[in-house]
Amino acid sequence: MITPAAQLGYYHGAERLRYVGSWAIGALATIVLGALGAVVSVAAAHSSAAQACARFRGRTLLWINGIVVESEGSEHLDADAAYVFVANHQSTLDTLALLVALPLPFRSLAKTSLFRIPLVGWTIRRLGYVPDDLGANDSIAKVLSTSRQRSARPISTVVFAEGARTAEGEVARFRSGFVYLARAVGVPIVPVALVNSGHLMPSGRRFADPGSIQVRIGAPMHADPEVAASDIAATARAAVTELMKATAP
Repeated sequence: MITPAAQLGYYHGAERLRYVGSWAIGALATIVLGALGAVVSVAAAHSSAAQACARFRGRTLLWINGIVVESEGSEHLDADAAYVFVANHQSTLDTLALLVALPLPFRSLAKTSLFRIPLVGWTIRRLGYVPDDLGANDSIAKVLSTSRQRSARPISTVVFAEGARTAEGEVARFRSGFVYLARAVGVPIVPVALVNSGHLMPSGRRFADPGSIQVRIGAPMHADPEVAASDIAATARAAVTELMKATAP
């Protein structure tokens, strides 16, 4: 496990300049790449170019902060299929790590407040992202299905089922909404564990420490309509917990 830079005294002296510099460069990269994403969303919102642009943004922002992503388990996935990826959530770095690690195009549920930001809201809506308070699960499924119909290939969905960020190593109870979503769209559920992102940039931190984030992809699960959604959610949480233990030092 990478020791957080704050514990090593990196926030003192010249090293403080590295943090400020990486934050400033990251902010500039976000603006530039966000504008590029907006252009792509106009020309081809649901093409592979849009996903490539998002993945490039993820790689760039992580690289600026000295963060590498290590992933395993992609052999569980079918390149021609779509899934509902359900993951634990520890940091603002999580989505960037998933953009780099997941080999399939995906969209996610985004905070409603993001849709109110000029340019950003319009861009992510064009790209197929869905407000997390859209309402009933069938409404979310309808939006995602429409997005998939416009795409040349299946598009998966990422859901942080805990509903809020938790501390590194902890996994809160999973909300069962993603189970109904998987059933409505007709795709399997895939548990995904994110490890160490909470150490590198915990909640409330403005700067990220350099290090590595591990992303482990589990085997797909069927959202059996004969099984209670809460039971499937608990099973998915247990799978994510086991994946996290497997990557612990």
